[in-house]
Amino acid sequence: MNDLIGVLWMMIGYLPAIVLYLAGIAIAVYRWRLHPEVSAFAAIGCALHLAGTLFWSGYIVLQRLDAGAANAMTASIATYSMISRLLSLLGTGLILTAVFGWRHRVEPGR
Repeated sequence: MNDLIGVLWMMIGYLPAIVLYLAGIAIAVYRWRLHPEVSAFAAIGCALHLAGTLFWSGYIVLQRLDAGAANAMTASIATYSMISRLLSLLGTGLILTAVFGWRHRVEPGR
């Protein structure tokens, strides 16, 4: 029971990010008809961030709950970290493309 409580306390730190990514996906889906390309990039970007966060937090939960798995996974922590970071970087790239990719240049004096 103490392990479960410890895991829940650890997961509280990830909750704001998870809620933010879910909100980003919901907003993108809601605005899909107005801007389908932008919404697709934003939704996929938020989904990749969410996947990276869940992937890394899942690793931490497994490490906390199963000591045998923790010993086996310690050697692969760099792999888990790189996959999580790569998902987040791809997500950030898509979100930045959604924000700035469809901007039209405004001529000075208009």
